[in-house]
Amino acid sequence: MPNDKEREEILRLHLRRRGNNPENYDLSMLSVATEFWNGAEIEHVIEAGMIEAFQQNRTMDQDDLYTIIRGTVPLSRTMAEQIKFIKNWASERAISASLSDKH
Repeated sequence: MPNDKEREEILRLHLRRRGNNPENYDLSMLSVATEFWNGAEIEHVIEAGMIEAFQQNRTMDQDDLYTIIRGTVPLSRTMAEQIKFIKNWASERAISASLSDKH
C-alpha cells in the first residue's frame, strides 16, 4: 500500500489529470483519510467526486472527496486476509514499488 507521501502524489496526479488544481485541496489531510487505500481506490475517489459535483452543476471541492471516502470501504479492510497473504508472498518474491521500502 502507498505511504502518506505516495498517496499525496497519487491524489495530485489524478487531480491534475482531470483538470483540477491540486493546490485547492489539502492533500496531506486527504492522504491521511485514505490510509490503507491503493492507487486505484484513490483514483476512484477523484472520479466519483467529479461526477458528484458535475451532477450538481458545480466544481468539485474537498468535501466531495471526503463524502466519497466516508462511503467507501477499501479493499485492505474487505479483503484483509487475501492482502496479508499477497504481502507475505511478495516479501520474498517481488520488488517493492514504494520508494520508502528501498534502501
